[in-house]
Amino acid sequence: MEEKLNVKDNISSFQKYHSRENIHSSNALLLLKKIYNYSHDKFYELISGIVDREENEWCPQFVSQHKEKDKSSVPDGLIGQKGFKILIEAKEKDNDFNQKQLLGHLKYFEDIDTKKDDVYLILLAVEYSANDEKLITELNNKHNNIIKRTTYVELCDSAKELFNEYKDNEIYELIEEFYEYCNNENLIKDDDYKIRIRACGNTLKENVKYKMYYDTAEHSHKGFKYLGLYNNKAVRYIGKIEKIIETKIIETGNIDNMSFECVENYKDNSKVVTKEEIEKIKEMINSSPYKDSLTNYAHKFFIMSELMELEFIKDSKGGLFTYRKNIDIREYDLQKQDSLKNIANTLDGKKWY
Repeated sequence: MEEKLNVKDNISSFQKYHSRENIHSSNALLLLKKIYNYSHDKFYELISGIVDREENEWCPQFVSQHKEKDKSSVPDGLIGQKGFKILIEAKEKDNDFNQKQLLGHLKYFEDIDTKKDDVYLILLAVEYSANDEKLITELNNKHNNIIKRTTYVELCDSAKELFNEYKDNEIYELIEEFYEYCNNENLIKDDDYKIRIRACGNTLKENVKYKMYYDTAEHSHKGFKYLGLYNNKAVRYIGKIEKIIETKIIETGNIDNMSFECVENYKDNSKVVTKEEIEKIKEMINSSPYKDSLTNYAHKFFIMSELMELEFIKDSKGGLFTYRKNIDIREYDLQKQDSLKNIANTLDGKKWY
């Protein structure tokens, strides 16, 4: 789907479009527009990183005693800015890019004076297949290397890195929301590196005892493989999720009349819910101060084989106000191959915002 990058356009909400790919590109454009409105410099820096250009080539240039070739007069100064035209084509998971469609997009640039404006076609995808790689190379060889590619996770990570010092600002929250959207739509494949921070309050002892955490069913369980149990300004325990089981309420208030469905199994991919798991969930429900809610509304139970204790300190004002808070372990020089114990030891005593 083709979108013209024009920061003056009125980019509407997702519901305007019916095609899912239109939704993804529209949402990416909305993010870029918000970044532009917040900081022109950050916007140019982000786009320049994607297309591999120096951002100062697009920023206004201030030149004293400027003389152009074949011009007789010399003005005291000149303010100039090179323009650019960018098209964005977005694809979902498992979809290859179409040659005919990309050639149609490239025709848009035929009447543009490239001496005045830079032109690029940016491709946005979950990942790129061998067919995509071959097609992009062939087209770039014929069209002066104007096709640039990025992924949803690269776009999110680049935007977050640009605004890393503004974590308490609404622009960073917007980037986090875009990341969450991409997670929910299965557009990002980096959940092996993410810790979802969850507030526990007065349930922390039960969470540790049963090595489980529960949350309302409507909240997404995508985009993270670790849980950080938060209490009193710090993550107190961390665990790696093995299985997620969702309860289905058949008769409200009756713990013996509910069903159980495995929605994720990261250990062996089996969707079977064992008798032991059901009994453990029921035992936790009976001991919970939120038993009424747990027996009247569907919930997801996150099962972990072990929990490691630590003090991973929240170094910002206030409590944990959003259930979407993610920590990327790569920011602390950790990788998905690291053991849970090593992750906990590395984060212990460290600070996050």
